[in-house]
Amino acid sequence: MMYKICEICGREKSGQHSRFCVHKKEDIDKVRKLYDNEKLSAREMIAQGFNKTLVCFSLRGRRRSVSEANKLAHKKHPDVFKHTDEIKKVLSKKRKQWLNNNKDKHNWRFNFESYPEKLVREYLETLSVKVIAEYIPDDFDRFFKIDFAVIEKKIAIEVNGNQHYKRNGEFNEYHINRQKYLESKGWIVVNIPAINVNKDFENVKLQLQNVLNCPQSTSFEPIISQKQLKLENKYAKKRKREEEKKNNVQQKIDLVLKSNIDFSKFGWVGKIAKLLNKPQHKINKWMKKNMLNFYEQQCFKRKF
Repeated sequence: MMYKICEICGREKSGQHSRFCVHKKEDIDKVRKLYDNEKLSAREMIAQGFNKTLVCFSLRGRRRSVSEANKLAHKKHPDVFKHTDEIKKVLSKKRKQWLNNNKDKHNWRFNFESYPEKLVREYLETLSVKVIAEYIPDDFDRFFKIDFAVIEKKIAIEVNGNQHYKRNGEFNEYHINRQKYLESKGWIVVNIPAINVNKDFENVKLQLQNVLNCPQSTSFEPIISQKQLKLENKYAKKRKREEEKKNNVQQKIDLVLKSNIDFSKFGWVGKIAKLLNKPQHKINKWMKKNMLNFYEQQCFKRKF
């Protein structure tokens, strides 16, 4: 069944469409243009004086999702969604106060126990030492959790996953600052890499016994697996290639700058091509990539 096109709104006529249609095609197109191109919301158009029924009718089936509308609002009115410095301070103060009163509900306090932590906990339980897991001392003004705390001797035993280490096996900056803070509070920190627990737990047990008998801060050297060694070698080779490439480019830039070529005249491209041993058609691209300011300011370019 074929429907006729309405002369007022440009939609297909059906039933009593002509009797109720009051929206002109020009008005509908105007609303849709403002919505699609000018990114105005339906509320903003109604505030500007557009008929609410016209706006709702024109945008039927074209409305943005809630997510899209939120993203657009953040782009158009970024200041509205930002907290002032005063409000940030109030929120920070309230958050710290809440965390002090609800230490067990801190985001970093997980109920999940990793397999290396489980092995260390079970071993410590066999010793005649009182150990508290996931301990947060009352005198801490930072919300740090100790994996296993021997409170009598003030020993903090930390089982550290790969996220605590850099590729070369050194601690990352956050962990170093955390350890300094614990030591400033009088704690002896013992760092055990999780990979050591998995690969050589017997040796970890002996070292733990020594630490508990003669408390002193210590960090076990992480065992590097063959996979990690291959990755480290791969990244080392990549860094070496990048460094060589960078030095090579710098040498060529120095050659260009020290040459007596007049870049303000036609023909400089061929001379640079010979100097750098490159095809002529690649010279402009190379200059733009490595010497953009020099290329734009001093080099001759054809005017088409």
